[in-house]
Amino acid sequence: MRVLIAKLKLLWFMSLFEAQRFRAFPFEIVASVFSRILESALFITFWLLVGTFSTSADIVPSDVIGYYMIISGLVPFFYSGFGIGSETIKLIKGGELNQILIRPINPILYPWAMRTGKNSINLIFGLLQIILGIIIAGGLSLKSLPFLLPVLINTFLINFAFNLILGSIGFYLIEAGGVKNAFLHVARLGRGELIPLYLMPASVATALQFTPFPASQYHLTILLQGNRLPSWGSVLLGMVWGVSLLYVAIKIWSKGLRKYEAVGI
Repeated sequence: MRVLIAKLKLLWFMSLFEAQRFRAFPFEIVASVFSRILESALFITFWLLVGTFSTSADIVPSDVIGYYMIISGLVPFFYSGFGIGSETIKLIKGGELNQILIRPINPILYPWAMRTGKNSINLIFGLLQIILGIIIAGGLSLKSLPFLLPVLINTFLINFAFNLILGSIGFYLIEAGGVKNAFLHVARLGRGELIPLYLMPASVATALQFTPFPASQYHLTILLQGNRLPSWGSVLLGMVWGVSLLYVAIKIWSKGLRKYEAVGI
């Protein structure tokens, strides 16, 4: 237990150390906050225009704006932008993983600690976005509370697995970064980050429910939004996806790491 606590403390201090970059480069804070505000403003303007000129009863601007604020605010908390995968690929391709393997640090968790420090401003801004989105949309309802814990677990497992799988591709492919970027575009569409699933054609939304993407972010978003609930069948399928993907991710990582150590990259 002491060893585990010591390792967790080490990871925490690594995150804090990485966050010190903002003291040396304060303009990064300004640039990061400005980009998030600009992105939010453009999206809100777009959906206000859609709501004004659309005759569909499904498009309520405040509802969609709250949804977007929540789903985009969740991204840095679960690393669903796959920044951990990118960090892992850099470590592998740059040969820095060799240095990590000889330290008392878990090589899987090391990129998480580093990225958390770099992501600190986005985490703070993301929390503000989530709070604002909940206020706009209405927030959690009592009937959504039983779903909250399993949906949180699914969101964490699936995004953890995605990041580990995409990072592990660095062991096998030269253009691993390109694969990660292509997959990110697919994931953003599939989890409803670009267009809410409830505004997609019914056939497309139904087909996506059989993929891991809705459980990776959409389910948690609509719970926090408070207007909709995922079905228990979808939540259960998300659990199956989470456990399965985590198993596959660990296998891919372990096999790639053995090859990496054997070759001595």
